[in-house]
Amino acid sequence: MMEVYRCESPDCEFVTQREDLAVCPLCGGMSFVPADPEEITPKGWLCLCREAARAGNQRQAYGFCCRGAEGDDPACLCEKGRRLHRGSGTLRSFRQAADCFERAAARGSDDGRCLLGLCFEKGEGRPQSWENAVFLYKQAAEDGFAPAQCNLGWCYEFGKGVPMDKKAAAYWYGMAALQKEPRAQCCLAVCYLNGIGVTPDQSRAVQLYGLSAAAGYPPAQCALGGLYEEGRGVPKDPARAVRLYRRAAETGLDRAQYALGRCYEKGIGVEKSAADAACWYGAAARRGHAAAQVAFGLCCEFGDGVEQNKPAAVEWYRRAAHQGEADGECNLGFCYQQGIGVASNDAEAVRWYAAAAEHGHRRALYCLAQCYEEGRALPRDPAQAAALYLRAAEKGSEAAMNRLGFLYETGTGVPRDVERAVDWYRRAAELGYAPAQCNLGWCYESGSGVAKDPVRAVTWYRAAAEQDSPRGQCNLGVCYENGIGLEPDAAEATRWYRRAAEQGYGRAQWYLGMNYEAGKGVPQDLAEAARWYEKAAGQGVIEARYAWGRCCERQGQREEARRLYREAAARGSEKARQALERLEANG
Repeated sequence: MMEVYRCESPDCEFVTQREDLAVCPLCGGMSFVPADPEEITPKGWLCLCREAARAGNQRQAYGFCCRGAEGDDPACLCEKGRRLHRGSGTLRSFRQAADCFERAAARGSDDGRCLLGLCFEKGEGRPQSWENAVFLYKQAAEDGFAPAQCNLGWCYEFGKGVPMDKKAAAYWYGMAALQKEPRAQCCLAVCYLNGIGVTPDQSRAVQLYGLSAAAGYPPAQCALGGLYEEGRGVPKDPARAVRLYRRAAETGLDRAQYALGRCYEKGIGVEKSAADAACWYGAAARRGHAAAQVAFGLCCEFGDGVEQNKPAAVEWYRRAAHQGEADGECNLGFCYQQGIGVASNDAEAVRWYAAAAEHGHRRALYCLAQCYEEGRALPRDPAQAAALYLRAAEKGSEAAMNRLGFLYETGTGVPRDVERAVDWYRRAAELGYAPAQCNLGWCYESGSGVAKDPVRAVTWYRAAAEQDSPRGQCNLGVCYENGIGLEPDAAEATRWYRRAAEQGYGRAQWYLGMNYEAGKGVPQDLAEAARWYEKAAGQGVIEARYAWGRCCERQGQREEARRLYREAAARGSEKARQALERLEANG
């Protein structure tokens, strides 16, 4: 053992390895003399242990606390047990750690009782027993040991080893909080915020969170950040929320890392940064935070802030799914259905959708309903599909509301009821869902399930069109062209057709081609008409193929026209068949 020095003050037990230490941190003494190991007290060995630990020499630190524990000193036994428990400077051993805590508890150490209680609580080094844990916590708590009071409060709050008693939980949290125990202050804040065993009091909750956060307790910093983000009990202050999240995140608290990632993703209190969002989501995901695993999976899937890596996204979704995270289960199902980062497998997709649907996940309910409706890895069952769509719709899924409307309109899986169809379309439309706005517009235009009202039809088509819905834009164009619900305007019709056509909407490409061919709303241009007809034909619009042939014929390209008429006729176009007969008859 290297040379050590003790403080020369008679009642001070401080010992150090530092030759250059000028002032004793315990008593302020300024004189040190060489110490013989045999005269070092357990407290002195603890001083040496902590000094070595601060210097990063954990093995030496463990050796020092072992020397101090040789006489069964409770503080040294507890320190030795902690190091055995986490494997600091020695091999990890839960059993030996629990033995140390038990020896300390037998010497009347409340710290030892509390630590041994944790061993029983977690089943580490001792058989799991909530009853034994509570017995030990209660002994130490009644002696006024704040960590044990906090642990006992938690047991009462959640009914672990004792009957659930919210008032008793708040009492013990309060006793520990009076001793400025940061964890207890945070737990008591939760009680005041949510009325657990006490009358709700937001201002008291904020005060307690503030005390705990100021003491450096990361969960309190994160919780207080949430209050500032929401403006709950405090003035809304997103920037302050971010500062609190960051302090907690930098200690490794996964939920704070996730919250900070969300702030960077959405620009809450900080400038948006996909890279920073991905960084913090990734940090939390690697610590096992299920929601962060989903969020980081999305970053990997779409290349937001990180290099796109769809197989990695699947694995992050899988990790979250195995924790029962419904978003992870649903996303994993979707990847299997679409073959995103993994081989397409409808049976696996259904399995994961069903798992998420068990949690009431509305998107999973919708996707599972689609599988039943389409007979994808399941027997086709429109009635079951309708039931699942209804569950999803009741949870606020606009897509499910819209689909229910279609099922009622067509009588698929439910009795046909056009009034109910309109009702479901309206619910989704009023939530801003563009496909439902188009469907509701059509109902008003055609008078299906509602009194015919072209003006209202235009209103709903326009609502969808302004969300860049190509179907809404095309339908609005039709209204402008034909004077449905407003004054005819060929130029405005063409403008809306173009916006839809440029998004690849086949029907709008066909209509735009017709306007170029006829010179309606634009100068006549057969070549441009043919270009749009070709695009529409590529989208499967049969009459566009016929119209494309007609443009070719008008430009003297008879053989090309004949080919296109033949193709359109083979696909069922009567006009193309007649045009082909005419060409053949004329040679």
